[in-house]
Amino acid sequence: MQGSGRLKQPGRSSRRRKRRLRRLSRLAVVCTILALVLGSIVVSRRRHGRPAIAPLRQLLARYPDPPGIVLHSSMSPGKVHGIPIDAERLDQIHADDHPHWATTFEGKVYHIGYHYVILPDGTVQKGRPDHCIGCHAPHYNTWLGICVVGSFDPSVHHHWKPSRPTAAQLTSLIALCERLMSEYHIDPNHVLRHRDTKSTWCPGRRFPYFDVLKRLRAYADLHPETHAPHTAVVAVAPVALTGADIIR
Repeated sequence: MQGSGRLKQPGRSSRRRKRRLRRLSRLAVVCTILALVLGSIVVSRRRHGRPAIAPLRQLLARYPDPPGIVLHSSMSPGKVHGIPIDAERLDQIHADDHPHWATTFEGKVYHIGYHYVILPDGTVQKGRPDHCIGCHAPHYNTWLGICVVGSFDPSVHHHWKPSRPTAAQLTSLIALCERLMSEYHIDPNHVLRHRDTKSTWCPGRRFPYFDVLKRLRAYADLHPETHAPHTAVVAVAPVALTGADIIR
């Protein structure tokens, strides 16, 4: 009986080898098909002048949408010695005065704590990318920070201008908030002042917050997408954080 068992063993080994070969053959066919598909994508994208294949990080990285908006003022004049206080200048100031606020996102370092800056003439400038964690309000840095340039509180004794948001700034602010509310499904009740998140007067007692909020609520009434529920409010691992919850 033992000899009979040894005679059958080579047959079983042969069948196993054949099964493995069939599996490898099927796998080779699948790999060939995938290679052909990817090759056609590469050729097509090159013909249209686009990168052949998006970087793996761009394909796989997912960033949560910002759940709200925090409104700020720069607590400064519109210009200092003729130099505008704008997104570029604020980035330099934050780099010099608060280097620990720096955040690296998608390979670039951002010093400015805000996501948007609105100049006195209504120009809207970009600070940090929308999905990059901010550095503008403790515990609310996953929210978008919008800075309106000017000094809007009587506690600031300098005669800085603008001392109230200009009409152009308010028009741009409302339009920007409306766009962000629709894009990221932000309820108007999630549009707060800096002073609503910590002990500060920012954006200032001369900032017409409730008038702005009234406009945004009227917009939300006509745009149901602003009331969509939020599923994530925190930043994800690919964002490098440094001092994100430290702010003046």
